[in-house]
Amino acid sequence: MAEKVVAVASVAIVQDGRILMVQEGQWPARGLWNLPSGHVEDGEGILAAARRECREETGLDVHLESTTGVYPIRSVTGDRVLLFNFMGAVHGGRVHGVIDSVILRTQWITMRDLDQMPNSELREAPLLRQIIEDVRHQRFHPLTVIH
Repeated sequence: MAEKVVAVASVAIVQDGRILMVQEGQWPARGLWNLPSGHVEDGEGILAAARRECREETGLDVHLESTTGVYPIRSVTGDRVLLFNFMGAVHGGRVHGVIDSVILRTQWITMRDLDQMPNSELREAPLLRQIIEDVRHQRFHPLTVIH
């Protein structure tokens, strides 16, 4: 039997040299920092999932402008994951400070401060650091690569 692959959508929002991060509230990632992200629900498109997850986790409505790519990983829970990361621009809503038990808080973090955070404070640190490098070097691709 083929192994299941989980599709995840994430959104990087950068403003004034800072990136919006969320602090996870559920195990096994409780307390770890991550981009707004989550699983694609049954019957949901990847772009819709990215917008929904961003709204649920941050309170912001975003316009997806581009993608940094698709990142295949094996998560800490052992799942095979395809993470689709998008660049988003805020077009509505307001950032929540403290959300709920799923997201403990949201925070704008400078790229420098993020670089200095230990891997132990980041969810899927190697993946997150790769996405941040792609963002920093503007390795963006048009959304037309997603069908």
